[in-house]
Amino acid sequence: MLSPREAALKRNINTPSARQVVEPIYDRSVGRWKRYEAQLAPVLPLLDQWAERLGYS
Repeated sequence: MLSPREAALKRNINTPSARQVVEPIYDRSVGRWKRYEAQLAPVLPLLDQWAERLGYS
């Protein structure tokens, strides 16, 4: 669980997403939601409650 890439490399993964399974975790999409902040404005208070409940800042 702490090293999913190493665990996946030890297994024979025969799916179209096999390459993605062994990729390191990335953060390229962090903050992309901000592009849609105006559209999300009506539900952001509700989403904030869930983010807080799940431990996100």
